[in-house]
Amino acid sequence: MKRFTLFLLLIFSLLSCIAGYAQEGRRSQPVENEQTSVTLTVTGNNVRVQNAAPGSLLEVYNVLGLRVTSIKIDSIDKTITLNIPKGWYILKIENIARKVAIK
Repeated sequence: MKRFTLFLLLIFSLLSCIAGYAQEGRRSQPVENEQTSVTLTVTGNNVRVQNAAPGSLLEVYNVLGLRVTSIKIDSIDKTITLNIPKGWYILKIENIARKVAIK
C-alpha cells in the first residue's frame, strides 16, 4: 500500500510538471487579435476583403486546385468583382482559405 501511494504521488507530480511546462509554452505564443483577422464576404460575384494587409494577394482557385486568377489587395477594405463563371471556388488570402459559391 505504501508503494502504491508513493507511485501515485510520483505520477501526479510528473503530470503537474508537464502541465506547467505546457502552460508556459502557451504564454510565449503570440495571440492574434480577432479584430485584425481577415474577413471575406461573398455576394454574387463580388468579394469584399476586410483587414487584409495592403500588398496581400487574393488567389482564386477552382475546385480542381488550379489557380484561376490572383488579385493584389491595395487597401484594408476592398470590394472586387470577379469575372469568372458561376460555380464553387476556393479563395485564399494570407493564412485564410474559404470555399465559396460564385453566383
